Amino acid sequence: MPKKIPQLSSLEIHLFGPFSVVGDGLPVADDQWQRRKPQLLVKLLALQPHRQLHREQVMEFLWPEHEPESAANSLHKTIHAARRALEPQLASGAASSFILTRKQHVTLSAPGRLWVDVDEFERLAAAALKREDLPACEAALALYTGELLADDPYEDWALVRREQTRVLHRKVATKFAQACERAGRHRESIEQLKTLIASDPTDEYVHRQLMRLYALTGSKFQALEQFKQCRETLRREFDAEPEAATVEMGKLIIHGRIQPAPLTSEKNAPPVFHQLTFRRGTVRAARLSNDGRTIVYAAAWEGDPVEVFSMDAESRETHSLGFKNAAVLAVSPTNELALALNRRHLRGFINTGTLAYVTLDGEDAPREILQGVQWADWSPDGESLAVVRDAGGLNRLEFPVGTTLFTTGGWISHPRVSPRGDCVAFLHHPVVGDDSGAVMLVDLKGETQTLSDGWLSAQERELHLRLCWQSHPVAPRRDLPVSTIQSRRHHRRDFIQLRLKRQPHVEGGRRGDVALHLGL
Repeated sequence: MPKKIPQLSSLEIHLFGPFSVVGDGLPVADDQWQRRKPQLLVKLLALQPHRQLHREQVMEFLWPEHEPESAANSLHKTIHAARRALEPQLASGAASSFILTRKQHVTLSAPGRLWVDVDEFERLAAAALKREDLPACEAALALYTGELLADDPYEDWALVRREQTRVLHRKVATKFAQACERAGRHRESIEQLKTLIASDPTDEYVHRQLMRLYALTGSKFQALEQFKQCRETLRREFDAEPEAATVEMGKLIIHGRIQPAPLTSEKNAPPVFHQLTFRRGTVRAARLSNDGRTIVYAAAWEGDPVEVFSMDAESRETHSLGFKNAAVLAVSPTNELALALNRRHLRGFINTGTLAYVTLDGEDAPREILQGVQWADWSPDGESLAVVRDAGGLNRLEFPVGTTLFTTGGWISHPRVSPRGDCVAFLHHPVVGDDSGAVMLVDLKGETQTLSDGWLSAQERELHLRLCWQSHPVAPRRDLPVSTIQSRRHHRRDFIQLRLKRQPHVEGGRRGDVALHLGL
């Protein structure tokens, strides 16, 4: 008896930014659509209040130039193609679970859950604007990954809804920026307003808010530069001058009438997060360059093998460095990248590979240094590395390479060299195959101390463990705010977040030089 193929039950449709469809958690591949019209049919139906249209309406929207008989024939073929794309195993003559034809209507449906990002965005946006709900604002903004049906800018039937969602997004973003300012989260407010200016450089109201916030945060030069940008944009686009309110704001800033807010207003503000990647897959690890302008990360996107990418933190422009099945271990102060090439699973939670150096741009061939390396971190001068590897049946931490500081019958992870280079922080897991353990510190003499014990898991998604060093009082070069990178999951997507911190602390642990962040 032939094996029965399970039928899909849920459908998740993303219409903001690049179009994508997910059935029961699995993405529908682009090549399954074969042609553009089946995609347009799904998009059109997904935007309707009840997910259905009369056949003649569909034909008018998708084939306005065709004769009725020709349009009807094209609709029949398009429905068949859309069903095949969503349900490639659908037997000939079998009823579709998703594209239904009843009487004279075409309906988009699902036996289980049918989720459309536009509907969810509008629901969250309405709640955010009504109650000034910050979490709802953040959730709504996270869903708006680009203009509605960005791949179909000339489809007339999408124009009105596209403009409606664009305006709604700007309202939510503005409300979010205002709420952040009231909460003392000025930098987060500024970043949100900057995204609005990037999408509409002629929005004079947003220019004024940015000018004021820059002045409030002590950035008088940036405030006046924002006024200059506003004036030049209006002259170029409309041959017009700024409004009186904008000019007056500029005068107040010039004459020092807007004083910086007290620094304590943001002292205990929550960390700022910005979503940087939007593709489907898993982010393995990420590191910042020494100047904070480049993010290097390893990710497995769209079912492809793990690959190393480089992203400009400002423009978000991303390109592959050409290393597959590799792990990002560390970035040196001189922006030299330490990778683990030919990464493979060894046992339990442990992976291993060949340690190699490469320039941050990835243009030079990698220099292979050491085999069997599991973890690594650079010294503050960029001259040596702390590494974790196996030797003699034990797992050991070496710093520099060849000098053993700590050995265990369990395993070691997340080594981080101190800003002075006089000790190494790490996670010690006493049992192989178990990721519970303690945060420990070892100096160059091999003397250890336990900073925080009793962690049940360093891998569970609820804990998200990240170990890094904060500013050290006797290391002036590290007194600048430290940046860490985290990866999180949202709507079945892994994405990178950039977190900016000022105060040295241990989240979930105790205050000190080492920071343990629940957020990787």
